[in-house]
Amino acid sequence: MKNSPIIKQIVLFGTLSAVISLVLACFGFGIYEFYKIKNESIIRTNSELDILAYSLQPTLLFDDREAADKILLALKEDRSVNRVRIYRTNGKEFASFIRMNKDGDIKLSKDIMYNHIPIGRLEIESIYLGMKEEYINYLWISLLIVLLSVPGSFFISEPIRKQVSIGVFQIEKQSNRLRLLADQVAITEQKERKRIASIIHDHLQQILAAGKLQLSLVLRELGKGQYDKAVVSLNRVEEFIDEATRAAKTLTVELRPPVLYEDGLVPAFQWLARKFKSDHNLEVSLNLDDVPGIVLSDNLKIMIFESVKEMLFNVVKYSGVHAAELFLKHTSGSITVMVKDNGRGFDIAHMGNRSSDKGFGLFSIRERLSLLGGNLKIVSQPGQGTSIEMTVPVEKAVDHLQTPAVVSRGMNRLGKQRRGKTIKVLLVDDHKIVREGLANLLKENTALEVVAQAENGQEALEKARIFLPDVVIMDINMPKLNGIEATRAIKNQFSNMEVIGLSVQNEDDVTESMKKAGATALLNKAGDPKELIQLILNCKLQGSQ
Repeated sequence: MKNSPIIKQIVLFGTLSAVISLVLACFGFGIYEFYKIKNESIIRTNSELDILAYSLQPTLLFDDREAADKILLALKEDRSVNRVRIYRTNGKEFASFIRMNKDGDIKLSKDIMYNHIPIGRLEIESIYLGMKEEYINYLWISLLIVLLSVPGSFFISEPIRKQVSIGVFQIEKQSNRLRLLADQVAITEQKERKRIASIIHDHLQQILAAGKLQLSLVLRELGKGQYDKAVVSLNRVEEFIDEATRAAKTLTVELRPPVLYEDGLVPAFQWLARKFKSDHNLEVSLNLDDVPGIVLSDNLKIMIFESVKEMLFNVVKYSGVHAAELFLKHTSGSITVMVKDNGRGFDIAHMGNRSSDKGFGLFSIRERLSLLGGNLKIVSQPGQGTSIEMTVPVEKAVDHLQTPAVVSRGMNRLGKQRRGKTIKVLLVDDHKIVREGLANLLKENTALEVVAQAENGQEALEKARIFLPDVVIMDINMPKLNGIEATRAIKNQFSNMEVIGLSVQNEDDVTESMKKAGATALLNKAGDPKELIQLILNCKLQGSQ
């Protein structure tokens, strides 16, 4: 593995820092040692000064110059003493000892006293001759330590350097992978935007434009009193609206499959298999284990669903066969999904090539799995088919909806209200314009009374407890709590309360999910309003029996 420039800079900086630190430490200790030696020298010289001053008292009193010379001559053995001079009180020199003419490093003087009376003065100079040699030797030793510390620091830092090198390499590798993933996400987003814009412009927008023209024709016909023609034109407008609704519904299902969000992975994979059969003539054999007790986040469900969709598209585009197998297994703490085909296969070594849509798609799946703590295993060889297995860690969760203590009281009150003259209706939809339209429609029937409206499943559950309606008209896709979960919660608490689903998405999977949750039926919002009113009246008749 090659060292990156960052690693080289780190190693160089670390080595220079270590060497500079050692040099500063050595010189710091050297300066400390120098002042320590200087202080010891001053103390020593002071001690010698005191001894000489005491020893020279008699020589000055008796004017014994010969004795003074002998005392000074004894200093010859002490090489640190440079000069000694003895003066009388009148300032004249009495005796002296001079080793060398240059000035000393330490200069001290002291009065020679007798009975507290000065009888002379003593001056002494010392040098650091031996002490300087000791200090120089110390500096040489320090320099040797510094020179040895350079290879030593490399040797000691080698394991750390390797770990840093591996860490930086992994960071750079992950950064490059994330950059590639971000590029692919941006490209995919632009392609999807273009595709959606094309569908809206080429199909939905044209239908709406034709419907508007047809409405203009209706207005002209009404203005001329041609009511029969106006009725025919209005029927044509209704056909345009139905076609626009179907187009919008198809686009919505492709972008956000309701069965995935409402029912989970197993029904979503069943729906996906049917879609690939109808759209791409790919026969997908399903081997799906149920995942009881597992509640997956929307992000995790989307990632798994889109990854499987990508794998099946690879089968369609590259395998050369019209059959595949889809496996779903649940083990403790993880979900494993595998797509297998017996097609032409491919060389795994080329999957990282960005120019390959297939390779980059699998790379994208692998990176998304890696961010979630999962992994992707690919087994493929040219001519021997492909097996792609993804493992995703999951967390277990329990249903948080609990039956409150007021259920039994609510059931009794609901039974009494069933015997009333009107049918009380709760409207639940996250679009206000839809709720208001339904309310105006139901008000035309005197047997129906809209007692409350709610804009999400959680609010529907709360208002069902307060108003105790006979019938709940429930939308499917809503925030906080979707229509299927809200229906299940309401039926758990009020078994006699009827729920009618109402949605633009009335596929068999969604209808079956609503019925399993306890709904009487699921109607299409774009359907005949008379069908909804008749179903509400039938619920009333069934509840009174």
